[in-house]
Amino acid sequence: MPRKLSQEIIERIRREVLSGKSNYQVARELGISETTVRNHTKDIARPRIEGPYIRGKQLELLRQLLRDGYVYTSNNRNILRGLQKHFPMIRRAQFKNRSIYYLEDKKYLALQEMIKQNKSRVINYHDLSKLSKVFNITLSQDKKKEILNKSEDDDSLAYFCIRMHWMSSSSEGTLR
Repeated sequence: MPRKLSQEIIERIRREVLSGKSNYQVARELGISETTVRNHTKDIARPRIEGPYIRGKQLELLRQLLRDGYVYTSNNRNILRGLQKHFPMIRRAQFKNRSIYYLEDKKYLALQEMIKQNKSRVINYHDLSKLSKVFNITLSQDKKKEILNKSEDDDSLAYFCIRMHWMSSSSEGTLR
């Protein structure tokens, strides 16, 4: 059951909104939901800002995008789509049911983050190739090895077995 707010808190909510703060800002400062702020201030007439503007959650996501170069969508898909309308350099990529919005010039960072967030924690050359196509990045063989933390000596058990099988069959003169 929702808690009852004191009259003092309700008055503070109204004062903050009247001072020009957004519902989102007030809710965040007071640790309450934005819906609660809206319910206690819906009778307050506020001037409508004309034209495109960014504030509240949208502004916070834009700051994160500028700071990190990427943002995961989670529950913010519609807000991020709105940002895309204002800023065409914001791109969206999706791989294995995970979406990420990133700045055009930060696509390599976004690619690396997408690899880090891979749930299976196992990524092979084929997945890396598909992922690089999603971000429209061409990776050299050396770059792929660097991303996957592979060295010339580093081999998975599967590749080791395949190589051993190939070597034994080629020494007999035929491939099985």
